[in-house]
Formats: sequence, structure tokens, C-alpha cells
Amino acid sequence: MLLLGVTHSENTTLHVAEAIAHVPYSAAHPTVVDVDGSPQVVMIAETDHCCRRFQLMDGWLRERGLQREGKVGNADARLCASRDVVSVAIEQLTAELLVFLCTRDERCDECDAARESVTSEWRTDNRVRPPRNHAKAGNSCEFKF
Repeated sequence: MLLLGVTHSENTTLHVAEAIAHVPYSAAHPTVVDVDGSPQVVMIAETDHCCRRFQLMDGWLRERGLQREGKVGNADARLCASRDVVSVAIEQLTAELLVFLCTRDERCDECDAARESVTSEWRTDNRVRPPRNHAKAGNSCEFKF
């Protein structure tokens, strides 16, 4: 993938990694859907936060030699394989499922709301895993290519 003039904070591929890793946070947004031929507004849960900490990917990819950087015209450019982005993100999320949320000290409203969406069941479980209501039988955070 080529990120041209943007950082990993704008890299929506990282939401794929969050979905695969079954992150425990989400926010519901109103969405219009067709129900029996009639438009209805339903709340759809999705991973949502400010995404600033997606910038951590730069360091993780650099230290593994998985990202090339340069200029295209006046724009900063990053070139990396989307497989590598997803694999490295899953590795980091497996170690710490909330790694992409801003810390409480940063007072980020979006990340604070995402953190508040985490169920009490997950908070009291010391193991790093998705809550039972998010995991499906047979699924894991492992992602193979």
C-alpha cells in the first residue's frame, strides 16, 4: 500500500486488524438500511476512536524493515505491504488490545468513549482476549497468509 501525504492515522486497513483481533471497544452509529423495502434507521456498532495512535505503526514497521519512506513531489510517502501492516498490528493488539486508544491522560473524547464501551466482564478478566460476547467459536486473533 502507498500512503501518500497521509500517515497511518488515516490508514483504515488498521480497522481490519482491530476486527480480526476482536478488540473489545465499539461505538454505535445511526445507519439507514432497507428493511422489507422501507428505510429504517438502526444503530450499527463499529470500532471507532480518534486513530491518532495508528501512527505507532511507523515505528513498528521501521524496526522490522517493512516500510519504505520518501517523497513524491512535496508529499511524504510510505510504502508497505498491507499484509505486513495487518500482521504487525495484530501482533501488537494481541499483546495489548487497547494499544490504539489514546491514554486517559491525553483526554481524547473519542478514545475515552471507546474505552468506556469495554464491558465490565472484559475489564475484570486478566487474560488478553476478546470478551465472550465478541468472540465466535473457533475464531482467534491468529492471522495467517
